[in-house]
Amino acid sequence: MIEAENLNAGLSGQSAANVARATVYAATGGSYTVTLQNLESFAQTITSSGITQDQYSSLQQELENITKIDGAYTYVPSIFGNLMDSGIAVGTSASAFTAQIQKWFLGTDRPTALPNDSLQDKSSNSLFPTDISTAYNHIDQGYNNGDCYLVAALVETAAVNPTLLQNMITDNGNGTYGVQFYNGYGSQYVTVDSYLPGYTGAYSTDNTNWAGLIEKAYIQAQADGLAYQMAASNTYSAVANGGFDQPLKSITGKGTVTYGLSDLNALAKGGTIYQKIQYDLKNGIEVLFGSNQSTDYGLVGGHMFAVTAIDDATGCYVFNNPWGPHETSNYQFEITAAQLNSQASVNDLFLASEINNYIVRNTQVQSGLTIADGGNVAVLSGGQSFDIVLTNGNEHVSGGKAFHTTVTSGSQLTVVNGTTSGSVLENPWSAETVSAGGVAFATSALNGAGQTISAGGVASQTYASAGNIFVFSGGNLAQASAIAQGAVHLFSAGQASHTLVLSGGTEYVGDGAVSSDTVVAAGGTEHISAGGLGVGTLVSGAGASIWMDTNAQTQGAVLQAGGQQGLGAGTAYNTIVNSGGLLYVVNAAGMAVSATVNQSGSAVVTNGGVVSGVAVKSGGSITIDGGNTSNVALAAATGSVASNGVVSALTLSARATFSVDNGGIVRGGQVSDAGSWLFATSGGAG
Repeated sequence: MIEAENLNAGLSGQSAANVARATVYAATGGSYTVTLQNLESFAQTITSSGITQDQYSSLQQELENITKIDGAYTYVPSIFGNLMDSGIAVGTSASAFTAQIQKWFLGTDRPTALPNDSLQDKSSNSLFPTDISTAYNHIDQGYNNGDCYLVAALVETAAVNPTLLQNMITDNGNGTYGVQFYNGYGSQYVTVDSYLPGYTGAYSTDNTNWAGLIEKAYIQAQADGLAYQMAASNTYSAVANGGFDQPLKSITGKGTVTYGLSDLNALAKGGTIYQKIQYDLKNGIEVLFGSNQSTDYGLVGGHMFAVTAIDDATGCYVFNNPWGPHETSNYQFEITAAQLNSQASVNDLFLASEINNYIVRNTQVQSGLTIADGGNVAVLSGGQSFDIVLTNGNEHVSGGKAFHTTVTSGSQLTVVNGTTSGSVLENPWSAETVSAGGVAFATSALNGAGQTISAGGVASQTYASAGNIFVFSGGNLAQASAIAQGAVHLFSAGQASHTLVLSGGTEYVGDGAVSSDTVVAAGGTEHISAGGLGVGTLVSGAGASIWMDTNAQTQGAVLQAGGQQGLGAGTAYNTIVNSGGLLYVVNAAGMAVSATVNQSGSAVVTNGGVVSGVAVKSGGSITIDGGNTSNVALAAATGSVASNGVVSALTLSARATFSVDNGGIVRGGQVSDAGSWLFATSGGAG
């Protein structure tokens, strides 16, 4: 790794060589600590004239290198990008640059506390409790703070999906934390330090900081336009005047739906709303309740509650008040369907995250989602998705790009006018469909899973391990691998090129389909059906083979090292048989035209098989045992004909030998030199 002083020299623009070395350093680093150290060192090299053009270019290059390591929408590249977008340019002063480092990497852009309170160092507290499942029962909203809609979302997420909260926060190890949110453009990050309000902000009664840190980060994020909430000032008062679904969307990245209270039957046990909410809570989907009226059974007017459970024994809903155990003795209570129905108004309702339904468009990004139970994600023009897991869910890529999608259990990945890369299809109930304008790169089809390529679709470097690739009319497959019982199926007008068929794999070439430059390795098979065409197939290795049906064709196949082509039917043009290869024409329906047999290669023609034009070269051999051949030329090679086999127009040269055995016939032969021999044994005729 390059020394830090070389990085500094490079970023200061002292030499092009050092700039190049600096970017190598960045590419081998990429972590929060290394990047922060690099930027702080860089700031020290800025002169009174401000950042130079060379320095600015070096910053851009370092951001590009780190993005290549971590991905564009992870923590460090995101905050580095925000730093660069904050007005950094040629001429920016050292002090202005340092201020942006401190804001984005050290969280010094602290929100202003509410009146009569201040931010205090809480770095001695733990981030999370030892048992994260208990976290939701220890949250207090804080005094005089009107952000119940935000704290209720924290309580709810902690109750039903605590792993999401843990994944939101990155501990930088220096008293600062990266916190992830979403807005209309995808995943966003801010950095906060450990200074939190004394008593007016959200806090945990178990002396952990996670709730206060997320609340503080949300304030900073909304001030910078990095959350769904409308950008306001960087103050606690900016979020203290109420809101609705913005924090839930910003935390989960999902849309929201609402359920009214007017239908008692829907709210009662077994009703549609009851079952929906019960399902949501069991599957980690957040549900809140907005109350417009105060009651003597726990509801407070103008307040948001977390719906943390359903008591199936009583049919009651379990609510948590974000005021928490320190502010109200009734912070958790049950409420009946009838009580809820009595509250029916346009402002009293359930608010739930959508069941895994996402739309990603323009410059938006979604990453790390699990789409389950009929959920959907649509990646539209300009949108990108990373590391999506589909479990009985669907992803539709239309104009966007999807990277590293995992498809399982009855799920479907569809690509139309978009691109996928690195998709994994895990089992027989998972599939990828690539159609008009779609491109799929490096898909893995495993354990019976299937990739389907239809008209206008293109797939490249698909890997099928006990999986299937189906190429229909107008579809195109390039550089695919069928391995370990995997199969490629080419249907009418489907095309495949550079397929690698390994042990146990099969490529089926159907009527009107074309396969070119396929490599069939040991134990692999290419099967060409009637009307199918294989061009330039290389068959190499023990057990590797091409088999053909009636009216099937190959052109320019190469057989070697145990590879063979069996012509029970069909026509093979210009086959080349190298050392260890075998061309086997087994009956009258099979024909080889213009074949070449090289050293240690073999051609066998039996049972009425037909060969027209074969050159057997030094060390090669041909055996006609009941077959019919014409225009056979042997040079320093051996051959024989027997069992009513017929050879027409035989030429021997360069010490070639040919024997005409029992029942064999040679019609029209020529021996070109004294060293070549034509033998006619008992029953043979020449």
